[in-house]
Amino acid sequence: MSALTGRDSPTSIRQPQRKTPVVYPALLSRVAQAFRERIPIADHAKDSLTYKDAFDGREAVDKIAYIIKTTDRNLALLLGRALDAQKFFHDVTYDHRLRDSPHELYQFRTKVRSSFASGGMQPLISVAFQF
Repeated sequence: MSALTGRDSPTSIRQPQRKTPVVYPALLSRVAQAFRERIPIADHAKDSLTYKDAFDGREAVDKIAYIIKTTDRNLALLLGRALDAQKFFHDVTYDHRLRDSPHELYQFRTKVRSSFASGGMQPLISVAFQF
């Protein structure tokens, strides 16, 4: 009878229990949907201006980390930047990508109704304002 050592020891065989994520993080569209449903939006002030329906970078990283069940804020930030790169949301001043900071504000892409459509269906048109 041989003793178990090294790789075969009971301590190395045990797998750490992992929390199941809310969504599979490789499916960015599912992360986006879960993020949109869960992120609290409110009016926030920055540089003496008030931005409606905004959220800060720290809240965003917190919420993404919660959605994918990770404590790795850098991973959550990278996933948030992937959403940002897809124009899912943007910095209120359009200056930079997502930052893990309570001082940086973000808004979801603005959509306005088109009054030019004929008939009963009115499509949504995406509008981006660049200054």
